Amino acid sequence: MPVYTKSHPDVQITTQSTGSGIGISQAVSGLAQIGASGAYLSNAMMKQHAGMLNIPLAISSQMVNFNLPGLNKDHIKLSGPVLADIYMGKITMWNHPQIAAMNQGVKLPAQKIIPVHRTDGSGDTFIFTQYLSATTPAWLSSIAYGTTVS
Repeated sequence: MPVYTKSHPDVQITTQSTGSGIGISQAVSGLAQIGASGAYLSNAMMKQHAGMLNIPLAISSQMVNFNLPGLNKDHIKLSGPVLADIYMGKITMWNHPQIAAMNQGVKLPAQKIIPVHRTDGSGDTFIFTQYLSATTPAWLSSIAYGTTVS
C-alpha cells in the first residue's frame, strides 16, 4: 500500500480487520466504499441498498477443529447433518451412535461435546451455516444461514 499511496497521494486507504458483519454494515451505510466479506449480500439487501455490488474475489474454505484428549492421532469424520445436530443440541456426546457409525475403529469418549462459535457477524459463520443449510433441511427450515444466526 505505501507504494500505491506514494504514487497516488490524493487517494486515502484505510483498512480494518473486522468481521464481515461490520464490513457489510459500513459499506451499506456509506461509511466505507468497500466492505470485504466472505458473505455476499442477499437479494433483499441488494434491493434495499441500490448501487451496492457483489464482486466475487475468492473461494473460502472452512475447517471444523476438535479437541479430544487421547485422540491426537485420529481424524474424526463428521457430516453436515451430524454437525447440524451438534449445533442444534440434538447430539451432545462424542460417543453418540451417529458419530460412532462414521468413525468405526476410533474409541470415542463418553464426553460432552461443547460446540463453540463466533458471536460477531462473520463470513465464516455465513459459509458454515450455508453448508449446514445445504446438507440439512432441518437446519435450513429452523436456523438458515447468515453472518449471524441464533
